[in-house]
Amino acid sequence: MSDTNVKPTDSVLMNYFKGLSAYVPNYQRSYEWGNDQIDEFMEDLFAETERDKESKYFFGPVVTTNDNEAHKQIIDGQQRLTTSVMLFAVIRNLLTKYGSGSEDARNIRSVIDTELIGGMDEYHKLTIIQTGDIKEDFEREIQQFNSEQVDNRLIIKKGRGAKGMGKVNKVHRAYNELLSKTQEYLGREEAVSDNERVKALKKLFETFVDHFFVVEIWAPDRADAFQIFQTINARGLDLSAADLIKSDFFGNSGRHHLEIEELWGRVQTTLGDLDMSEFIRYVWNFGYNFSQKRNLYKSLSKKIRDPDLILKFMNLLDKLAKPYAEMNDDPDANFLNADEDGKQALQIIHELNILGFKIYAPIYLSMVAKDYTTTEILAVLETVRSILARNKILGNSTNKLERLFAQVGHDLYTSFEKNTDSITSIIKKVQVREPKDMLVRTALKEYDFSTDLRTARFILRTIENNKPAEKNLSNNLDVNVEHILPKNPRPTDLKAWGFTQEQHDDNLWRLGNLTLWYGPKNSAAGNTSFNEKKKNYKNSDVRLTRELVNYPEWTVKTIEDRTNRLTNEFLGIISN
Repeated sequence: MSDTNVKPTDSVLMNYFKGLSAYVPNYQRSYEWGNDQIDEFMEDLFAETERDKESKYFFGPVVTTNDNEAHKQIIDGQQRLTTSVMLFAVIRNLLTKYGSGSEDARNIRSVIDTELIGGMDEYHKLTIIQTGDIKEDFEREIQQFNSEQVDNRLIIKKGRGAKGMGKVNKVHRAYNELLSKTQEYLGREEAVSDNERVKALKKLFETFVDHFFVVEIWAPDRADAFQIFQTINARGLDLSAADLIKSDFFGNSGRHHLEIEELWGRVQTTLGDLDMSEFIRYVWNFGYNFSQKRNLYKSLSKKIRDPDLILKFMNLLDKLAKPYAEMNDDPDANFLNADEDGKQALQIIHELNILGFKIYAPIYLSMVAKDYTTTEILAVLETVRSILARNKILGNSTNKLERLFAQVGHDLYTSFEKNTDSITSIIKKVQVREPKDMLVRTALKEYDFSTDLRTARFILRTIENNKPAEKNLSNNLDVNVEHILPKNPRPTDLKAWGFTQEQHDDNLWRLGNLTLWYGPKNSAAGNTSFNEKKKNYKNSDVRLTRELVNYPEWTVKTIEDRTNRLTNEFLGIISN
C-alpha cells in the first residue's frame, strides 16, 4: 500500500456530512449501539455544550473506500455515523414540534433535511445509505420526515411480531434513547417555553456539528481500507490508562519509589489477567471523583502527584486487590468465605457476574476499604442485586446507576459514621432507583429469553439457590437452561403435546417453559412427550426440575401459571 494512495482528512460533522454520499456495505455488522453507548455519547455531548466555541471533541476515526464505485463504502465508523443521523432526526423532529414560527428552527431543519440527512428529493441524496435488514425501515422511520412522528417513540416489536426484527428493534431502541436523553436535556435546561426549547435545541445542534469532528482515512480499494481498519483496531498496541498511571506514579514516587514499585507489582500479580485500568477506575470513583475509563488518567493525574498521596492510593489498591479478584470469580482469593453472611454475599456477586454487571464495584470495594462487616456488605448487595436485576429485565440503561453507585460508594468511604443507621440510609438512597414489582412482573410475563439465556439462567438459579438444602449451583458452567416444551418438535410431536405451531412459538421461550439441568445437557429427553420427560426429571439434582413431575399435563395454561409462580418467587427473593 502506497502512502500517497491514502488520504486522511479531519472535519467537523457539519462539513463532513455536507456532500457525503456513503453506504454501509452488506458485509458490515449491523447497528449495535445499546442504551449504555447512547447515554455515554449524549453525556459527552451535553458536557461539550458547556465549553467555549473553540473546543473540539474527537468523535473517532472513519475508514472509507470507493473500491471503483460511485459511493464511498464505510469500512469503520458506521456506528457513530448512523447514530449521528438518528440524532439529526431527533433534533429535526423536536424542532418541528416546538419551532412553529421560529426562523432558527426552520433553518436548522432545512440544513438537516437537505445536507446532513438528505433524501428530500432527487437533488438531495441520502448522506448515509443503509443496507440489509434495516435499510427500508431506517429510511422510512428516521431519514424521511414524518409529521406524525415528531416526539413519538418508535415501536419495538415483541412476541411473534419480533421475528426477523431484531436488528430493526436495535435501531428503534437507540432512536428512542436519543429522543429521551434529548428531552431530558431540554428539561434540565428549564426550557419551559417553546422558544426556550428551540434555543436549547439550537445550542445542542451547533455543538454537535461544530465541535464534534472525525478523521476520515480514505483508501482507493477495499484491501487497503481493511488493512487500515485492522491496524487501527489491533489489540494490545495502545497504552492503557493503567500504563500511563504507572508511568506517572513511578516518575513522581520520590522517596517512596521502592514501596510504590513493590505495591504496584503485588497488585498486578493479584489481579492476574483482570483489567487493571478498570480496577483503578472503580477505586478512584468511590475514593475521589467519578470518571469514565477514557478520562481516568487525565482525572487521576491532576490530583495524585505528591509521593505521599501516591503511596496512600497504592496502599488502598493493595488492600482491595484480593476482594476485587474474588469479585471477578477468582477461586483463590477467599476474602468473603470466612462466615455464612460472607458466603451469601459472594453468591450474590456470582449471580451479578452471570448478568455481566460490575458497576456496583465502587460500593462493594468502599465497604471493604472501610472494614464493614460481611453482614453489612450482604445487606447492601441484596439491594444492589434487586435494582440491577430489575433494570436488566426492563432493558433500562445502567449509566445513571453507575454514577449513583459511585456516589454511594463515596458516601460510605468518606462517612465518619460506620453503623447500622448509615447502612439503612444508604440502602434507602439506592432503593429510590428500584423499578416497581408491577413493571417487572409485566415484563417477565412476555419476556423472550431466546436471545438472553444469561438472564433466564440468573432468574432460575436465584430461585433454586434460595433453598439451602439443595445443591448450590455456584458454577455457571455446570447448569444449562432447558425447554420443557421441545424446541424443534416434528409436526406429529407437536400434535401429541396438544400445541399449535403458533402456541409453540409464543410459549417456547417464556419463563414458565424453562428449567435447569445440572451437568451434561439433557439431550436424551429431546422431543419426547411430557410424560417421558418427567421420567428424567424426577431424578434431577435440581429442585425446580424435579417439581415438574407434579404437573399432570403441559399446556399453555400450565406455562402461564408457572411463569406467574416463578416470577412471584423470584421477586420475593430479590426484594428481601
